[in-house]
Amino acid sequence: MKYLYTTDLEEPVVFPEKALEEMKKVPGVVFTTGKYCEYARPLLDIGWAIQVHTHPRFFGYEHDKLKHISDVGVLKSIIEADRTAVEKTLNVKTTCFRAGKLSMNPIVEEAVRKLGFLADSSRLVPHVFRLTPYWEPYMHNGLLEIPIVHCLDREDKDINFNLKRIWIGLTASAPVVCLLHHPKRVIERPSVVSWLSRLGTFISIDQVIEEYRC
Repeated sequence: MKYLYTTDLEEPVVFPEKALEEMKKVPGVVFTTGKYCEYARPLLDIGWAIQVHTHPRFFGYEHDKLKHISDVGVLKSIIEADRTAVEKTLNVKTTCFRAGKLSMNPIVEEAVRKLGFLADSSRLVPHVFRLTPYWEPYMHNGLLEIPIVHCLDREDKDINFNLKRIWIGLTASAPVVCLLHHPKRVIERPSVVSWLSRLGTFISIDQVIEEYRC
């Protein structure tokens, strides 16, 4: 089984050395807002990919869900503002997007696609217990969708993740499984990374895009 390991950065987070030592063992992805992207620099320094994460509350909205904005032009301007801040601050090129609160709908998807992103990872799979592997990355209207299969919690005590992992292993030959691990959880339990590394192989976001967009 191959894992795409991701985290989101939407507030000031200082990663201690212990966490960074664990995190640099794998190719990970941090989706960061423009407002706090400087806090992602330590992850960039250990080889992680930097991608774009947008929360409307940082643009003066009282709500924090992109799907509540119905104007594609407005959505494009908000997302592009984050993208520009991230790319200029960290000197990177971004190709993948994740909506704040995982707030995705067809209008947001259209804005993301029109901005030239290659992939989106804004959908959480509620469960995987189907024979059809709808939890795998898939192409949709020219955009690679990378569903989040699980939000990590407590290593081997995370029963839901273990059940998902067993089911996926039984129903797919070489699956790519996208995981979300919030920064605070990483800091609290950085050993989760070492535990995961014994269960399968980690791959980069570029490898996922190359494999599924071909």
